[in-house]
Amino acid sequence: MNIAKSPSASLPDAQLPVSDRLARNPPALHNITGKRVGIVGLGGLGSNIAMMLARAGVTSFRLADFDTVSIENLNRQHYFPRHLGQKKTDALAAQIRTLSPSVELELWCRRIEERDLDEFCHGCDVLVEAVDDAVTKAMLFSWFVRHSPPGLWLVTASGVGGLEPANEIRTVRLAERIVACGDFVTPSEGQTGVCAPRVMIAASHQALAVLRILAGVEA
Repeated sequence: MNIAKSPSASLPDAQLPVSDRLARNPPALHNITGKRVGIVGLGGLGSNIAMMLARAGVTSFRLADFDTVSIENLNRQHYFPRHLGQKKTDALAAQIRTLSPSVELELWCRRIEERDLDEFCHGCDVLVEAVDDAVTKAMLFSWFVRHSPPGLWLVTASGVGGLEPANEIRTVRLAERIVACGDFVTPSEGQTGVCAPRVMIAASHQALAVLRILAGVEA
């Protein structure tokens, strides 16, 4: 039996035409090239969000995380055993570049403090809060509310733990240029636990919110 292949099927990854890879994208995403997304936290939410956005055609990222990949991360984060011990910034960057070699990546391998946010957000269209530390989460939200940088959006998350039903995770417009995703109740810390399906559902909500913002659908 002969199996027909598309013209690009045998090309090395780095040579695959971008237009072919994005051919099934919604038309509204055709003009997001060049938009920059800043993601703070590259764990269960941030690593999956970044990969989904790269697949959708986002070409510029600023990525921040201070941590390295550990074995307990593998139940929900976009890493594999070969990444154990690597910086999350480096491990995620390598995966994004495999998919999209021409992507622009700026890596911040450190814990983001409030004093860093002006610089980190400069030139970004969307800031994604993807941390599981309540103090850092509150700091990012408070900074955004107080400063409200012109043109910048915040996409945040809360309540992604446990095994509660998928439909309890939702996307909510909290304020002008602030979108929140999650069930807003179930913690991911402590005895509740956290697993890939619910984390990835929340990450998908956040990634879709970012794409709607970049495409001008969310206004």
